[in-house]
Amino acid sequence: MAPEIVAVIITSAFAAFTGVGRALNTFNSKIQKKFSELNKKIKDVEEQMIRDYVLKQDFIREMSSVNQKLDRILELMIRQHKD
Repeated sequence: MAPEIVAVIITSAFAAFTGVGRALNTFNSKIQKKFSELNKKIKDVEEQMIRDYVLKQDFIREMSSVNQKLDRILELMIRQHKD
């Protein structure tokens, strides 16, 4: 094989590997960007859940407290009406 042909083959292979490397680097950058966006969205959802979500046990406890207060108010109203 002539040295010129070997040089062309080596140069072409190097250019191909460089092109593939750049393409993979661009692809990796895009995936990293999407991954970062997804992490941010997950973090936002977690913060929203912590802020807005109420546990069922807590809700039941609070409603029980409200019901007790309403019962006391009703009893007071009944007593005042009797008097």
